[in-house]
Amino acid sequence: MLYAPSLPDLIAIQTVCASVSRPLNVMVGPKNQCFPVGELAEAGVRRISLGPTFFRAAMTAFLRAAREVKEQGTFAFADDTVTFRELNALMTARTSETAHGA
Repeated sequence: MLYAPSLPDLIAIQTVCASVSRPLNVMVGPKNQCFPVGELAEAGVRRISLGPTFFRAAMTAFLRAAREVKEQGTFAFADDTVTFRELNALMTARTSETAHGA
């Protein structure tokens, strides 16, 4: 596996994929480097890493919510948040899959 973070565009990714015999792993998440999975696969990518992208997305949502409360005194951000029921269902489903060898 060749790890190639921060390739600038899909043409560069495709060029690297065509130039090496090992599978290519790219990291998505940095600005301007969030290519769709289908396009990455079409370019030849075999593994996609997210690095700190999920963390950055969570922190972005946190900061937006905090700014809303501080600047507007409202809580509209909470209208579309995930519920504990949904989170528990996701974790329960995954735990069941793991227990049954999925």
